Amino acid sequence: SEVNFVSCVDGDTAIFEINGKEESVRFLAIDALEINEYYGKEASNYVCNALKNASKITLEFEEDSSKDKYNRVLAWVFVDDKLLQEELISKGLAQIKYLYDDYEYVDQLFDLQEKAKKEKIGLWSD
Repeated sequence: SEVNFVSCVDGDTAIFEINGKEESVRFLAIDALEINEYYGKEASNYVCNALKNASKITLEFEEDSSKDKYNRVLAWVFVDDKLLQEELISKGLAQIKYLYDDYEYVDQLFDLQEKAKKEKIGLWSD
């Protein structure tokens, strides 16, 4: 469903207006470093810019995973029809994590993560 961007939080969380209600959304299947770590800051900036400049943001939900224990909505985030999780993984700004189910786009993410590791991109560069 299409949503409105409200504000940035960090490299794997943002606040959107969903059906008229502000919700904290945790990006499914990935984990960015903490904001005080170099690639965490990079990830946060990347996410913030992407969301601020998007003309369209769409969230896609997995059937059994609607919220996490912090009551954040879990979602795949599409920014102008590009999957934000894929962008973050391929730029080495996040890693695959928190797979509690057979999520939809995970195979692609693993391919992109392998490539980022091989090419020592972002957080794989050290």
